[in-house]
Amino acid sequence: MLMLSALAVPGVAQGTVRPVGFDELPRIGVGYVTNAPNMFLGGSAYFVADYRGGLGLYVDFKRSTSTPRTESDFIDSLTVSEVDDLGHERDFDDFAWWSVNGALVRPISPELMLYLGAGYTHEEVYYRYRSDDPDLGSFGRYWIADEEGSGGRLNVLGGAFLRVSRRIALQFGIELQPNGFTVGGSYSLPIP
Repeated sequence: MLMLSALAVPGVAQGTVRPVGFDELPRIGVGYVTNAPNMFLGGSAYFVADYRGGLGLYVDFKRSTSTPRTESDFIDSLTVSEVDDLGHERDFDDFAWWSVNGALVRPISPELMLYLGAGYTHEEVYYRYRSDDPDLGSFGRYWIADEEGSGGRLNVLGGAFLRVSRRIALQFGIELQPNGFTVGGSYSLPIP
């Protein structure tokens, strides 16, 4: 039976089967990546060397697609403590994020690569308030930034690339800052 299967696949009997996936090393890849539900705009790249079975480096950059800072009812001149002194009621919170991450990546099989790493995430915190003054913001509703609540955070991430064709892979993972799921796709090819 083994002899029949070796004959059915060209090159198997001669021992010249060419790798067709993540085992084709060295290789590079680029892709689109998100952190759902927080950052939907992002890109990634990786390089896997032909060293110790394939050890590589993965990097990504992600950011939120919108922020209250760009809205017409955003007021840059007020702080949270000033608004609290005015007695205006807070009715909504929003956050904007951007992150840059790096990780070690390693092929486990021709169809699977795993990665684990860390990075820096910046969080911007925004509050929407209501007031009785219709000229303040938009009909009495306005956004301000919480500068004291905003800042940098350490991110930890891990996940996997699952090959769906010789050049295309899907990416799945988790991140801690902001808490979310990493989802993406990449195009990769071996370096001759």
